[in-house]
Amino acid sequence: METHVIEQFKEDVFLIQHLSMNDHAYHSLRFNADQGYYSIYDSLHRKTIVKTTLPEGWKIEMLTLPHVVYFNQQGTIRKAGTMRLSTRDVTYKITFPFGTSRMRIEEL
Repeated sequence: METHVIEQFKEDVFLIQHLSMNDHAYHSLRFNADQGYYSIYDSLHRKTIVKTTLPEGWKIEMLTLPHVVYFNQQGTIRKAGTMRLSTRDVTYKITFPFGTSRMRIEEL
């Protein structure tokens, strides 16, 4: 199950990056650590496109990454940072670096 959740998260990040490149950065990835979910939001139409609730026992921790992530039209993150996703057994460190490189996910 962990692999599936991480793979879905990667796909969602790639989707938001792609939408930002094609739709002029109206889309954002929003994290709600207290409620245990993240969503893809369309600010032009003011609606949530996708809301993903993490499985029970998972925890989101925003370290230096803002709670709202935007990409510009070149696919570059606007504010780089780090977050953690934790399960009961495993913790993943997720880094969104500056530049056009993709995020890195490390199992701690």
